[in-house]
Formats: sequence, C-alpha cells, structure tokens
Amino acid sequence: MQHGAKYRQDRIRGRDWSGFTDLWGIEGRLALSRRWDLGLHGDLLHTWRSGQIDYRSAVSVGCRILDEAWLSLGYNLTGFEDDDFSRAAFTAQGPFLQYRFKLDQESLTNLLGHPSASGQPAVEAH
Repeated sequence: MQHGAKYRQDRIRGRDWSGFTDLWGIEGRLALSRRWDLGLHGDLLHTWRSGQIDYRSAVSVGCRILDEAWLSLGYNLTGFEDDDFSRAAFTAQGPFLQYRFKLDQESLTNLLGHPSASGQPAVEAH
C-alpha cells in the first residue's frame, strides 16, 4: 500500500494557484512458483480543488533474478501523468519495466558483509 500527498503553490501569468493532491495505491502479488509471480496494481490520484480523479490499473509478471531481487514486466491498462507522483512510479498508460528488491535488517547485514551476521561480535576488543 502507498499514500502520497502534496500541496502546491504556483504563480502563472500573474495569478496565484494552489491546491492539494493525494495519491492512494495498492499492489498485490501472487507467487506462481519460487521464481515467478503475478501482480495487480491500482492507484487513485485526487486533486481536491478541481475534484479531478485519475486512475491507474496495471498487471505485471515478475521473475526472481537474484535471492532478493525481482524484475517485472507490466502494462498499465489505464494511467495518468503527474509531475511529482509519476517520477516515483510507473503511472503512465502503457508498458513498464520495474526492478524490485527486498531490503531488511538481515539482507542489509549480508550485503554489507558485517561480521555480526555470522554471530561474531561486530567490534573485536584488543
């Protein structure tokens, strides 16, 4: 799940404009096997002042390429473009390629090669 919000003020041709926009999103994934999964995505972009609502609906198929990394190919059946929210996600209508990775305490410790991952002290006393 995700939520994002922004308040924007602009001056265009001598007029002041302002408004609040928020984005709500959800993604669900179904594991087909240890390596493959299917995804369904949905987003709603709401601009409060104008009452404008835009939607994104998408499907994707993902493949685990490393222990904690996936590559997904998807298609946005419906989509939208927003200067701020579109930069953080694949929201425009059409195909997309996405890279995902799992990052938690254990994977970060393994990635950094920290000695405490093996049960040994992180700092040795001399």
